[in-house]
Amino acid sequence: MIYIEKLISSLQEWNKKVGEERITPLSGLVSLALLQLGSEEYKAEDYQNNPLSTLKKRIEYLQRNESIFEEFLVNGIIFLIKNYFNDLIVKREEHIYNNESLLERINKNELEISSNFVEDTKRKVQFLKSEEYVRFSKIEFDTWNEIISVNFSPSELEVMDREMALEAHRRHEEQMNPEEKRVFQDIINKMK
Repeated sequence: MIYIEKLISSLQEWNKKVGEERITPLSGLVSLALLQLGSEEYKAEDYQNNPLSTLKKRIEYLQRNESIFEEFLVNGIIFLIKNYFNDLIVKREEHIYNNESLLERINKNELEISSNFVEDTKRKVQFLKSEEYVRFSKIEFDTWNEIISVNFSPSELEVMDREMALEAHRRHEEQMNPEEKRVFQDIINKMK
């Protein structure tokens, strides 16, 4: 649970540091992760009210029931979020082109789409072209990278791995006879 807790605290920190003016809501990041973690059980209302709790429960489920390592899941989510923020910046021109092409096809009557969709797409193109979009996407990306570089630094990972090993030892120790406990305690003392 050490990696999970560190991921959740990193997402909370990102959410707080980014502030109200943003492109990506926290629930959007969680939905992105949940889609990749795979589950048909979750609906939007499940994670919009308490997205971090929903994400934590899904990771714990996969760890417990599917025997997927916590570190693997958390590292995958970190990578997924980093790529998402990178794509906001790198693929901006592609998104503009695709949305403008869609609007052209609608204008040529090649597609029949509701007027609400057309207006939403026009607003999306305007926003993608705006300085606000560029600024917000860079803030979100830089903030995430800053938090992750601290919370999952090599030295922090070493501390978390050591804590996980000690916790596994404690659980194992509960099942040992006195002689096994003494030998393992000697090993642990040498590690400290």
